Amino acid sequence: MNCITVIGMTGQGKSTFIKQFIDGKNCFVFDVQNEYLLSTNPNESRSKDISLDEKRFVEMCKRKRNTVIVFEEATGFFEGKLDKEVRRIILSKRHTQNTLVFCFHSISSVPPRLMQFTNYVILFKTLDEPYQVEGKFPTLYPYFVKVRSMQHQQYLNIKTIPQ
Repeated sequence: MNCITVIGMTGQGKSTFIKQFIDGKNCFVFDVQNEYLLSTNPNESRSKDISLDEKRFVEMCKRKRNTVIVFEEATGFFEGKLDKEVRRIILSKRHTQNTLVFCFHSISSVPPRLMQFTNYVILFKTLDEPYQVEGKFPTLYPYFVKVRSMQHQQYLNIKTIPQ
């Protein structure tokens, strides 16, 4: 029933974090790189979609219950704004008992509307410029500065207060 936004540049450990998070749970993953060892049959409790068809994935998500749904490479689902169908999936998470995980390579690519629904931000190092983060998400800025001084593949778990 949570919405989790995972942010970090390539090679920082986002996928490793998600694989550990979904271990043993019902899950459905939009697997852009075909890196998750899951079934490709969407009717199974632990499966992935490797079709790269965002609309198809969203339609299948609408049928999921009690599932961790992972939007790898989430930027493609938003194109700068929160898609109506994805917003519907987010808003129905309490009724479906789904946990939603959205992965981004940069803080600046996260739509502000999605951040309003986010319960937790998992923040790895990014290549964002400080002025980008401070201007778009000032509440994340201190965490952004802190994670920049941390070692490779370390992250901060930030609890947010969704609107």
